[in-house]
Amino acid sequence: MILSEDQAEYVSRAIRGVYTGALTKDNCRLSSYCTECGVDVQDFPARTTDHVAARYPGFNSSFLIIGCEGYFFIDPNLVGIDRPNWHDTEGNPSPTREVTSPDKGEQ
Repeated sequence: MILSEDQAEYVSRAIRGVYTGALTKDNCRLSSYCTECGVDVQDFPARTTDHVAARYPGFNSSFLIIGCEGYFFIDPNLVGIDRPNWHDTEGNPSPTREVTSPDKGEQ
């Protein structure tokens, strides 16, 4: 997978966030499972042909950053990249995003 500039910046920020402890399993989704194809990147090298994954610092396991179809698995809003339409794999919006309700207006 050849990364665009935006993807490369996102990957850099996501890895930095995990390695510095700013991103954890408590505040974002860190998983080795690609919901786009069902592959577990647990034992993959840092880059594969279809996925971008990285190793957890101090552990012998990996976490997925970009899925095989280009999905950003870690909320880009958490690493300072504005993606107001991002949602997790279950369709939930970013917790950093303001919620707009048709009957309540902007919150």
